[in-house]
Amino acid sequence: MKRVVVSTGLHVADIKPPALMSEFTRLSIEDTANYLADTAHHVPCTCPACGHAHAATAFAKQGFQYNECDECGSVYVSPRPSDETSWRVETAPRKCPASSMMYR
Repeated sequence: MKRVVVSTGLHVADIKPPALMSEFTRLSIEDTANYLADTAHHVPCTCPACGHAHAATAFAKQGFQYNECDECGSVYVSPRPSDETSWRVETAPRKCPASSMMYR
């Protein structure tokens, strides 16, 4: 394994170049629209941190509803794609441009 020693300040842009991150974001939005937008396969879930069933809607982004747990305050997506849907997308990265960028 190669070791790199940095003697000056390391910045996020050094690790995640803005142009690359912008393209990744664009492709992620495209992947979401193409592969996860079918809400027929979304399932409701409880808070993944504490298991509490009650939550209030916090906000929506890219077609997903984010809830804030009434018990612990965690924010999570619900309903979300089923495990089967998530597995299908994750195991077929060539079909999802953003995944392909990450797994080259």
